[in-house]
Amino acid sequence: MPRSDLLRFYLSPEGRVSRQAYWFRLFLPVLGLNLALAALEGRLAAGAGGSLASLLLNLALAPPFFIVTYKRFKDRAFGPRHFLWFLGVTAAAIAVGNRAVAAEAGTLAMAAFTVLAMVIPAFLYLVLALPSIPGETRFGPDPRGV
Repeated sequence: MPRSDLLRFYLSPEGRVSRQAYWFRLFLPVLGLNLALAALEGRLAAGAGGSLASLLLNLALAPPFFIVTYKRFKDRAFGPRHFLWFLGVTAAAIAVGNRAVAAEAGTLAMAAFTVLAMVIPAFLYLVLALPSIPGETRFGPDPRGV
């Protein structure tokens, strides 16, 4: 694949991304890089927290991850408003989780965080796992070329 196509895939919010391209060109490689780094650092068996290298890797991968995920949302005919809503709810879940961890266990905040921590990823993976909307949409042509 030419370099310009790779840059467009990872860094341009224009267009749509098919389900196959999302999983095989973004999600699984990012997961593999994180698992490889964790194995190199010996964090898999120990269950320890992240390192500076892990933080830097995830900061470097965050923009392409968000951009391609946004394009995948568009492929399912969800617009920018839906993606921003999803990011806002995710940020709220993280904030509630941090407060709940700081407070005593068994609080209402911890229960809310637990529910949000299950519902949000389920919605995201449902959107990302569904096939493309066939044909051209307001966000561009079908990425499968159908």
